[in-house]
Amino acid sequence: MIVKILPWLKETAEGKLSTGDVGQGLWYYDRILQIGRDDRGAFADAHARIGEILLAMGETQQAKVHLLEALKLKPTCPHYLFLLSCLYASTANWKKAREFARKAHILAPNNSNYVRALGWAVLCSGDLRSGEKMLRQAVSLDPQNVGAVGDLSAALIEQRRFSEAVEILTRAVKEHPEEKRLAEMLAVAMRFRGQSRERKTLFPARFAKQHGIVEELLRQQMPDEGFHSEQVDSAIQLWRDYARNVELSMSSPRSWAAAVEYTISKLDRDLRVTQKSLAEKYGVSVSSISMKFRQLWEGLDAKEFDPRYSTHKNLAGKLFQERDPADSE
Repeated sequence: MIVKILPWLKETAEGKLSTGDVGQGLWYYDRILQIGRDDRGAFADAHARIGEILLAMGETQQAKVHLLEALKLKPTCPHYLFLLSCLYASTANWKKAREFARKAHILAPNNSNYVRALGWAVLCSGDLRSGEKMLRQAVSLDPQNVGAVGDLSAALIEQRRFSEAVEILTRAVKEHPEEKRLAEMLAVAMRFRGQSRERKTLFPARFAKQHGIVEELLRQQMPDEGFHSEQVDSAIQLWRDYARNVELSMSSPRSWAAAVEYTISKLDRDLRVTQKSLAEKYGVSVSSISMKFRQLWEGLDAKEFDPRYSTHKNLAGKLFQERDPADSE
């Protein structure tokens, strides 16, 4: 009798939820918890569904209890792992979000949503390159995954790669005209792209011959590490702000260029370069980079995500406030 009633309770619960009656939906799932302990699968699924609903309501602590209980019963269920990743992402615990998303991805490597969750968690942990690559993979696995397209576009906007974001979003808006979020993001990307073009007019080829050597090195060398044009512009602006007020001995422009590149990396918590790798690339010593980095950092009174130079300003942050927590970063 219980075996027959459990599917009915689940079907009734989902029917209530589909009409917006969340309270009744939760009540029917709670009934499954009360009488369905002998059916391990149904019992676990009920915990997971209750956790998912509570997460969507913003009740993260209660959601966590139910999702962890579900995972105890079915520890290799990728969907449970994915939901826990979403939960930790909603509280900006990117280490845990990355951990659970990676486990889900290992179990179901071709699931676009699991790759999306992992990509966003990795990106928000500071590894912009790997995170972006995973978000692109999520879109490739399912081009109709609007959430993945939105996350990829947001990542590009946050890195101030506005032209790339505009290209992706223009196509997405045509394919999904009903998605208001994509249209809003397109407007943001187009507006900031216009501002970015205006900003570039502030950067002449060089403002002083000796300082221009460092600028040219930055333009030549930074793209080799995957830094985009906006980051190069920021590096040049940082260098000019520092150099115009300081008497410099330009005996080692390559050391200064390496130090500026490292400073930009530190500003954004971008882990792609180290002092050792830059020393090898520019043909200078690690100690010279370290010394000049400290001079730049202290001379400009710089800080992480410094709004003067950081390209990780979360420009699209407000666009995520209305996202479904169960489909969160």
